[in-house]
Amino acid sequence: MQDKHSEFGIAAIVEIWSPNGQFVQLPDQHASVEGIYVSPEGSRIVTLAENNSVKLWNRDGRLIKPLGEQGQSIASITFSPDGKVMASIGRDNRVNLWNRNGEHIKTLSDHLKQVRTIVFSPDSQFFASLGNDNLLNLYKADGTRITTLVERTNTWSDVNFSPDSQAFAAASFGTSIYGEASSSTINLWHSRDGVLFKTIPGYGFQGITFSPDGAVIAPLRDDWIFYNRGKTVQLLNLDGTIKAILEGHQDFITSFSFSPNGQKLVTGSRDQTIRLWRTDGTLIKMLQQQNEAITSLDFSPDGQTFVSASADNMIKLWSADGQELKTLQKADKVDDSKSDRFGREQPGKVKFSADGKLITFVDKRPDQGSIVKVWRNDGRELKSFIVKNGSDTPFSSRDAISFSEDHNTVAIANPKNDLKLWNSEGKLLKILKGHTAPINSASFSPDNKTLASASDDGTVKLWRNDGTVLHTLQHNAKVNAVRFSPDGKVIASASDDRTVRLWNIDGTLHHSLLHHDDKVTMISFSRDGNLLASASDDKTVKLWDKNGSLIDTLKHDDKVINVTFSPDGKTLASASIDGSVKVWDSRTRREITTIKGSPSGSVVNLKFSPDSQILAMDGDIGNRLFFPNLWFKDTSFTSSFYASDFQFTPNGKAIAVAQGDEVKYLSLDLDTLLSEGCDKLRSYLKTNPNVNEGDRLLCDGISSQQPNQP
Repeated sequence: MQDKHSEFGIAAIVEIWSPNGQFVQLPDQHASVEGIYVSPEGSRIVTLAENNSVKLWNRDGRLIKPLGEQGQSIASITFSPDGKVMASIGRDNRVNLWNRNGEHIKTLSDHLKQVRTIVFSPDSQFFASLGNDNLLNLYKADGTRITTLVERTNTWSDVNFSPDSQAFAAASFGTSIYGEASSSTINLWHSRDGVLFKTIPGYGFQGITFSPDGAVIAPLRDDWIFYNRGKTVQLLNLDGTIKAILEGHQDFITSFSFSPNGQKLVTGSRDQTIRLWRTDGTLIKMLQQQNEAITSLDFSPDGQTFVSASADNMIKLWSADGQELKTLQKADKVDDSKSDRFGREQPGKVKFSADGKLITFVDKRPDQGSIVKVWRNDGRELKSFIVKNGSDTPFSSRDAISFSEDHNTVAIANPKNDLKLWNSEGKLLKILKGHTAPINSASFSPDNKTLASASDDGTVKLWRNDGTVLHTLQHNAKVNAVRFSPDGKVIASASDDRTVRLWNIDGTLHHSLLHHDDKVTMISFSRDGNLLASASDDKTVKLWDKNGSLIDTLKHDDKVINVTFSPDGKTLASASIDGSVKVWDSRTRREITTIKGSPSGSVVNLKFSPDSQILAMDGDIGNRLFFPNLWFKDTSFTSSFYASDFQFTPNGKAIAVAQGDEVKYLSLDLDTLLSEGCDKLRSYLKTNPNVNEGDRLLCDGISSQQPNQP
């Protein structure tokens, strides 16, 4: 078997190849296979299909049994090194353990959000799970939890066990306001009891790779390093001291690999060179690959050879002392299709199989699929094939997140046509199902007893907290927004059918507002409930009294896609597809100011802070904050993740950002921002030799937070 697993969509036919070039074909899966996982000794294969079918096979192609319950989603499988246990994670907060025959052992639900990775210790006695909740759980092999570790300042980025399994390490990192890595730490714990025994501060740590002898840590991970922005590799002793700094590359380092005995290290760079080092920092030899960046390196398990790949897909085999042995594949023309939507090049990866008998190369191309090639270790090509990409449709909504009035519950609409309710501590409370198309808006009633949702299916649904549908309210086209009046007696909905409809709480229609000439995109009640504003593709904002009578029409130069009252009721803000935001006096209906954005960018989200002092907006123009009463009236804020909607928390001290069907919080509290900022910068200020001496004291006296165990 050449690989432990492959995570890319392929055709419904699966071929399992042996080192002698023979293969076994698994029966037709009747669906694209998204993942293949092979046990370390090669006796078990797990296939994951796009229809959620998960099957366990033996090596001769005989089906052992399906894994999981009907409809249960499994996203990935991790085998223990001894092959006796499989750990599966899905798209929820659970880890499931299975034995090698597919019998379920245990379900672990210690995470609050989706689990993103599982790592077993080399001796198979322990494993660790890392989740999107920034929790790190350590377990015994039978699923007994040893400890839970919380990183309150930075983000856990990687976890790994030492080769002797006696310790495990986790790297965390912070980011600067420019999105660059700032302070970082590597923490080491005893595996048997989870007791912390060393914290190594630094900056720019990307991950954790132990040398095979366990004596050295490289704060990098080879499968992430291609996007690295450093020209050196730092090697750390377990006591935190620097063993060596590998310097000499003239451009960013893009790949590295330790020799099996831990005495050598090979690095590749965008400078088109490969450098062979001893781990004490001595350069053994510099090798020239060709005319493109080095993308991948790997030592053979016996340490006698290593293999390299470059951006032009040239693949070469080298001896351990740096002599070129063979060119496995000649250079191709560099293909722009290897860049993703952010313009980043997608590097091909070359690897030896665990027994050293095969060399595999996977070249992922977003518009074509993945090219896979397999060679014997003597350079003879065995197999070449292309796997096709799946599709992924992004989901966004400008009104996808809503807080309950008591601040204890948040509702998030997601692309699966349902609503998820979370408590303020991030625990999933309930999933509300009933809509047949994506949900565009959600709103809690003031007494928190009812939730309203608006959908592309042309309906508004009213829900009890227990998930029961109370009423379904009908429009003649998709419904873009829904709002409760402040007294909770009226529900307003805005639709592509050009109407705003007012409903009684029992679901009966109270009034239809018919003065718009195009789609109605958003609505907002004033805090006292006496005014209702509606935004429309007819380039207007209309103001209505509580009885549905038209009071005034405010004009834009292009379609209006959002409108909101300030909490104090004095101000109204409206956003247009032309990138402009107009701020109005809600009493006189006079325009106060126009905030101009990019002509090609529209404002999608528009929210006031609870004290009415900040107007936050984002969309194609970027993320911006407008301060009506401060001398610095307009500024920008950045986020390193895609946001489908945002909302100020009810106390005004943070911005809650919807990312898919999850929530992240960006603090606005000055003391918290100072503390978190210094936690990200403290190690950088102390350890970076380029920092001015006077700046090293900037964070002295400001409190710090460290990883805690609950």
